[in-house]
Amino acid sequence: MLIEILKGTPWWVYALFVYLVINGVKSLKPHTIPLKKAFILPLVFLVWGLSSLGAKLGTFINFGLWIGCLAIGAWLGWHLVRHVSVKSSTHGPVITSPGGPLTLILILAIFFVKYFFGFTYATNPLASTDIRFVTADIILSGFLTGMFVGRALHYWYKWKNRN
Repeated sequence: MLIEILKGTPWWVYALFVYLVINGVKSLKPHTIPLKKAFILPLVFLVWGLSSLGAKLGTFINFGLWIGCLAIGAWLGWHLVRHVSVKSSTHGPVITSPGGPLTLILILAIFFVKYFFGFTYATNPLASTDIRFVTADIILSGFLTGMFVGRALHYWYKWKNRN
């Protein structure tokens, strides 16, 4: 059954997975990146979350729930990166991170959550009408996306208030 699931997965999902894992593995070691690069993953996950949200039942209520979970995740993400320094260089603002597994864990969590729910919706039409299932999707998607958003916003805040 696993082989059939993998065969039915669109090619772009594999490309996205490879891109995300490469970025996550890079974050294991100490590294310095331009501040604007810290906004790429949050933007990818925001677009992905919002695009899948549009197909859900009760869109207005679901959007509010997603935004609320995004805010909670952003708050947590903000506080998880207090140890990261942000400074200016000849190339503009850069983030210097000590490295660690957090980014990779978050990337894998959001990817597999989105993959699981996407697969379930595609193979079980009743799942999209189950309020508990849809709500779990919205909560997890908003929360995990929020963690990336909160981290990026904290980096930007640190850079703006570095003096």
